[in-house]
Amino acid sequence: ARLLRQALRSSVEADAADLWDRMSLHWLGHEHEYGGEMLGDLPEGGYRSVVRALASGLDVRLGTEAVEVHVDEPTGQVRVRTADGGEETGTHAVLAVPLGVLKAGRPVVTPPLPAGHLEAVTRLGFGRYEKVLLRFDRAHWRDAGLSHLLLFPADDASPAVWVFDLDAFDSGPALAC
Repeated sequence: ARLLRQALRSSVEADAADLWDRMSLHWLGHEHEYGGEMLGDLPEGGYRSVVRALASGLDVRLGTEAVEVHVDEPTGQVRVRTADGGEETGTHAVLAVPLGVLKAGRPVVTPPLPAGHLEAVTRLGFGRYEKVLLRFDRAHWRDAGLSHLLLFPADDASPAVWVFDLDAFDSGPALAC
């Protein structure tokens, strides 16, 4: 029962990005897994290939902090001011902002986001999900017949720890925990 509880907690928190005791069981088991093996269902070339295809022909700025977004409703013009004092204008802007940043009211958006969006930002939670990547000279764990692992801490209140053998995905001798 303890191991099952830890495995479920780990899976639920990883999937839903919040602490399991703040989640509803209402939607548990309603997701539909797509075909193939769960850990092998990756796009050819990894997810970067999907992002590259979607961003083709777009001016994508990575690592640029947007501090203010202003939409001129009559003209539809969008102005984005950045932390380094720069300013960009256009007809559209897509901002990828962590939930915690949105909860802190950044960037400043004028006019404000619709009430329903703001309510969702307020209601959504997020937990701490840490990832550690370990790279080795060779995949020595394979000598013991190991690949992907699920580790169960002695502390009953702790979630299980997933360990993925990235070498199994042709990413070299590395473990992602």
